[in-house]
Amino acid sequence: MVKIGDGIVHTVDKVGEMFVAVRDTEVTVSQDGKQFDFTKSVATIASNPGPDEAKVSFMLLDNVIKSWRVHYSGTSYWKYGNFVINYATVPTQDLLGDSVVIPNPENKYPLFTQTVSSFPSVEETATWASDIYGNGLARCGRDVAACGCAITSLVMAGRYAGVTEDILGGDVNPGNINDYLKNTKGYFSNGAVKWLAAQAYLGTFTGETIASRFSAPEFVYKMGEIDTALTDGRKAVLGDNGSHFIWLTEKTVDGYLLNDPVWYNTKTADDVVDEDSVLVKDYDDTFLSARVFTIYDEPVALSEYGIEAQITGTAELLYRSVAGERVGYVDGVVVIDLEHSSYGDAENISLTGELSAGGKHLLVPDADATFTLEVIGTGVGEYSLEFYALAADGTVTTFDLSGRTIPGVTTTFTFNLVTGEVKEEPISYQQFLDILNRELEGYTVQQRTFFLRWAERIYSNLEKKTVSQTLQSLEAFGKLLVAKKVESPVLSSAVVLLKEVVRGGRKHGEE
Repeated sequence: MVKIGDGIVHTVDKVGEMFVAVRDTEVTVSQDGKQFDFTKSVATIASNPGPDEAKVSFMLLDNVIKSWRVHYSGTSYWKYGNFVINYATVPTQDLLGDSVVIPNPENKYPLFTQTVSSFPSVEETATWASDIYGNGLARCGRDVAACGCAITSLVMAGRYAGVTEDILGGDVNPGNINDYLKNTKGYFSNGAVKWLAAQAYLGTFTGETIASRFSAPEFVYKMGEIDTALTDGRKAVLGDNGSHFIWLTEKTVDGYLLNDPVWYNTKTADDVVDEDSVLVKDYDDTFLSARVFTIYDEPVALSEYGIEAQITGTAELLYRSVAGERVGYVDGVVVIDLEHSSYGDAENISLTGELSAGGKHLLVPDADATFTLEVIGTGVGEYSLEFYALAADGTVTTFDLSGRTIPGVTTTFTFNLVTGEVKEEPISYQQFLDILNRELEGYTVQQRTFFLRWAERIYSNLEKKTVSQTLQSLEAFGKLLVAKKVESPVLSSAVVLLKEVVRGGRKHGEE
């Protein structure tokens, strides 16, 4: 019998060689107890029970086997250091009954892999490794084995915290969390995890509300912040090296200890990798960021609404609450006014270390029912915005938005999560004037005055004009730019953007 938990139980056969594995330590002992081989291995434990069954136990110190004892029905072999003692004994317990438990400090933290391995077993990992991950079209690949580092790392952290049953009553494992996220729109199109959905997966329903012992994660970007989180016994920390997630379990005098869902023989973030290394990775004691979850003693109800968004293209993003609290990009810096909220680079998963395609990620776990998202242009180009909202009762709302960007110009969307509508506001009059003044610099005062008056004509009583009237004014303005030989891609883009917003009715429905 084999048991993996706080210890490993081994049942071995007296006949032939005994084979014992303690996570990655293989010990082979010949029948007479005189041979002792200590090698690296990730093999599974072999057992051949029978009437001549024997047991083996170990004493471990600092994860190193210091001694072992083999128990036959009336004889024990004891090895300590270089000495082997063969002596007869009358067993004080029925050694052929319950199996012997071998304490295993290395197994303190549960190890799960996204690939097929012995952790927790070949049979279990094989059930999820080839499952389609997300939409099957992520940059990282098509299956959990290629892309499941974030979800597998979270599974390990959840199980260590005692969360072994998911929101649907199933076992917490990479296969089940992947299925749950796929069925609840819990992945972005690039394969990045929507963390609010993952938080819910580790939760439970209390009445009609989801509650979870895991908070939404905070995104931290400094090693000092990671160190602080690891010293807090109430935190779970997922480290990100820019293309791969691992579970950082603790920091000791030996450095950062970790469980890696792919390179599962890695023990620390500074392991040495040489020609003899098998599935070991050296992280050089450095991570670009981490997801830090607070773990509560009891499940805590989710907020009425939580939101996440991911934007790609030449744009930044800003959330603004009704009270004016902000999360996101403001004048070149990141502002976080709300607790547990985050804004930073969009996540990237790639086992080959492929660089990120760019983009930004926004997380506000306690959002208003009505708020604005501002898309702030950083260049002339386009953006694509994926929006996700999770209500406390599990209701999911999503929007896919896209449009043009202009440097320094903000496109504002007003969201109403109660009605499920989002309204796109046109470029403001002041923004349009700023563009004109910037792009017409160098032109004569007369030329600048001419176009400024046209801008005033376009925006005068804009809300009272019909769509047709506004479009006619914009068409005339565009023709005047050509006639006056004003060559400005930015100004032309602003006119096109205004047309698109006006023509589209300035409203978007839920996906």
